[in-house]
Amino acid sequence: MAMNASKGEITLVSLGQNPSELGLRYLSSVLLEKGYSVKKVFSKQRREDDVSPQMVAQINEISRNSLFIGVSVITDYVRQARNFSEQIRRLNRNVVLVAGGIHPTVRPQEIIDVFDIVVRGEAEQSIVMLADELSNGKGVEEIQLPGVNTRFYTSEHLGFVDEIENLPVPDFSDNYVFNKKDICLEKNYEALFGDCYSILTSRGCPYHCTYCVNDFYARTSNHSFFRKRSVNRIIDELAMAKKNYPVGRIVFLSDNFLALGDDELDLFISRYSREIGFPFYCSATPNCIRKDRIGKMMDIGLSRISMGIESGSENTLALYRRKHGSPRTILQAAEVLHQYFPRLYYSFDLILDNPYETSEDLRDTLSLLESMPRTYDLTLYSLTFYPGTYLYEKAVKDGLVKDAYYLEQSKHYHRLNPSFHNCLFLLYKLKARAGFIAYVKSCEFAGGVWARICRSLAAYSVNILLAVCLLKMIFSSLRNKDGVLASHYVKLGIAVVRSALLRR
Repeated sequence: MAMNASKGEITLVSLGQNPSELGLRYLSSVLLEKGYSVKKVFSKQRREDDVSPQMVAQINEISRNSLFIGVSVITDYVRQARNFSEQIRRLNRNVVLVAGGIHPTVRPQEIIDVFDIVVRGEAEQSIVMLADELSNGKGVEEIQLPGVNTRFYTSEHLGFVDEIENLPVPDFSDNYVFNKKDICLEKNYEALFGDCYSILTSRGCPYHCTYCVNDFYARTSNHSFFRKRSVNRIIDELAMAKKNYPVGRIVFLSDNFLALGDDELDLFISRYSREIGFPFYCSATPNCIRKDRIGKMMDIGLSRISMGIESGSENTLALYRRKHGSPRTILQAAEVLHQYFPRLYYSFDLILDNPYETSEDLRDTLSLLESMPRTYDLTLYSLTFYPGTYLYEKAVKDGLVKDAYYLEQSKHYHRLNPSFHNCLFLLYKLKARAGFIAYVKSCEFAGGVWARICRSLAAYSVNILLAVCLLKMIFSSLRNKDGVLASHYVKLGIAVVRSALLRR
């Protein structure tokens, strides 16, 4: 991709742990296409609230000639973003700081006091207009653009890309990466991503789950928020990646990759098998798991699939607005996936720590797990209330969480509360013997000293079991010679432990 620096330089910063950050890479691509040069900085921070002063000082140095510094902000890292802004402002009062991403879109008022500009919604169009304004000498106080807020101007518009088909491919070229004490220019793709290439095949989601930010977009947008890329564009991007990077695996990041029409699926199978041929991973919803489709996908390289089941309780699924994933549909999907095990590795996502759930709801989920062949893996999440979602608004109204609680204390979404039922879910994840799990379950209502001791030990063991799960994933990654993934799990463990300490 040709780079023309004549219009000015821009620095884009990711404060999260994942260097993939496709949203930021799309912005880099559109800016490069319009004649700007871009420096991409990935902090790979392990902590959600702390920001290294050494890193901030070095970002300040490498961005001295930039029109602005753009920071991608999600709710989990909003405290970190504010910390970063305050530190870099002390080093350079004239720096123009721009915040974008999910959190500034939903809660611009919680970020505009420490940033000069907030870009709301999808930013591929507005960030170019903003760069043009600043490049032409306009001050922040003069900028009035759709989807762009300043302290002097407020826009209710949310940026939206009608034709995602026309977007350039994400920019994976030179990356500045913060490693312990120094920011280094990393040109080696494999050092950051191993042999994986991640790709988005759609934007938005056809469903409106009440815990997800897509619920916010669906309620506030006048558009059909779910948009798919054409199969030809998907394969063309993968062919580019195969040619330019040491790729050996593909990760389809879209929420429901299997939501392809029959003609689209046939075209994908035909082109992928001929032109790409790598093993791949994808996600799907229970209602899209069909034996004929899974079989065809496995023939061309599907090796791993994850499916969100979230709960086995009808009441909880209704709260989440997941009509597309009833317990019966989940069970049918699990039976299909089991037929392809062990050639196909599959996992289910579960949401725990929901204050609206009763013990009966949790037992329904445990019963669902028992009724399925135990060849699945589990990915366990602690329910996090994100602003802008229906569930957040309900929880604030019901007094279960304080509004803007995330500005005071971080919570990691893999950090489970110490509870009796969470112990049981972790035992399922660790594939403990059925007889042992049955014994622990029997202690829930049993009387006597031993049953009470069992219940207490189960709750206290949650942190230990979480550590065992992480160690298993680290060793499994090392056995598969996947150092990048092993490193990710180590950092995840550190983040989860730190989150646990902060909540004490």
